[in-house]
Amino acid sequence: LASIDITRAVPRNVVLDSLSFAPLLRKADAVSPRTFAYSDSFGQGIKTAQAIRNETYKLVINEGVEELYALSVDPYEKQNLLGSELSAEARRNYEALKAKLAELRGTSKS
Repeated sequence: LASIDITRAVPRNVVLDSLSFAPLLRKADAVSPRTFAYSDSFGQGIKTAQAIRNETYKLVINEGVEELYALSVDPYEKQNLLGSELSAEARRNYEALKAKLAELRGTSKS
């Protein structure tokens, strides 16, 4: 954000955890400092939507409706895992992604 005072432009309740990804662009073997990718309010006409993913799972919350995908076996996100009982691995990832999302959104209970 060129010449903008971020502390004045962003509401106080918004979590600021930005990191530069320039090192990843400069060095091919650089390691990301994060284990997740996050997107907030994407798409036209969507009032509240978030997506967060790790290496193997993606959690999408679109206007309150949750979807969980196992990207390693379902890269096109066709099978919402929350439509049936989750495996132990899927449950761990779901809970971890939900907790990280709550932390980023400033809604975690910790």
